[in-house]
Amino acid sequence: RRGPRAMAGTRNMPATRTRSTVAAYEVGDSAASRAAHDSTLREWEEDGHNCGHDQVLENERLEAAIAGVCATLLAGSALSDCGADPLTSRRVTNVLGIAGGLAYGMRLWSFETWYRRHYKREYQREKWELENYEQGEKEEMVGLFAHKGLDRNDAESVVGTMVASKDFFVGLMMTEELNLREPLARTEVRTATVTGCYVLAALVPVVLTEFFVRLFAAGWCVNLLCAQGDRCRSLVFAGVGIVIVGGLGARRASMSMLSVSTHTLETVCLGIASVLGPKLVMYFLST
Repeated sequence: RRGPRAMAGTRNMPATRTRSTVAAYEVGDSAASRAAHDSTLREWEEDGHNCGHDQVLENERLEAAIAGVCATLLAGSALSDCGADPLTSRRVTNVLGIAGGLAYGMRLWSFETWYRRHYKREYQREKWELENYEQGEKEEMVGLFAHKGLDRNDAESVVGTMVASKDFFVGLMMTEELNLREPLARTEVRTATVTGCYVLAALVPVVLTEFFVRLFAAGWCVNLLCAQGDRCRSLVFAGVGIVIVGGLGARRASMSMLSVSTHTLETVCLGIASVLGPKLVMYFLST
């Protein structure tokens, strides 16, 4: 087993390998793909493949931020339609943003705590079953692999080889038989991170709205919007929030090498729906 210092030097290698192989795939360059794989084959046994893990963690943060912006847009739009003055609207929106972030973090912590316990119990059960009736567990995996398209004779050969490593085989049963992935580590750190992302993203539209309103009022830029009046303030608030949520969608797309325009448009639509949703509700309630 490698020590912490040795592992630190390879922490970013999976992401580097993935960028190289994905870039080769995007242009259909088979030679570049083979070179990207062959140049780092020896390292896989040392550091594993953590790029998917890193993407999950970043997506958690982006999801929290998107949720925070959308919640702020919902709250701000609803307060505006209810006739709340700007000062009250800012205070309530800020409080809801902080409270929403805490609730979002607690939801993550609660789920991850349950899932970790559930996974541990199921792991112990599968390990106990393998120790008590190995042949039965082998037959289950052979049947599963055969169902997925592997020739039965090949499945028996593969399972017979893998079962010699008990811990590996139990982990394989967890993913293939029960569809349970190993829990992510550092739940407390992840909880604090997503809470911070949610709260920060929820507060930014309010802060930027005040900045732009003061900027317009001071005459420091072209007066495209009337800075005096709640309607213009609401338009600035909605525009800022929609732009932010669109940027978060673009970042999520670029992280996965997907279409930036498609994901930006999708998240922009979420922002627009967050602004218009309360207005539609108020309209139908008033008729």
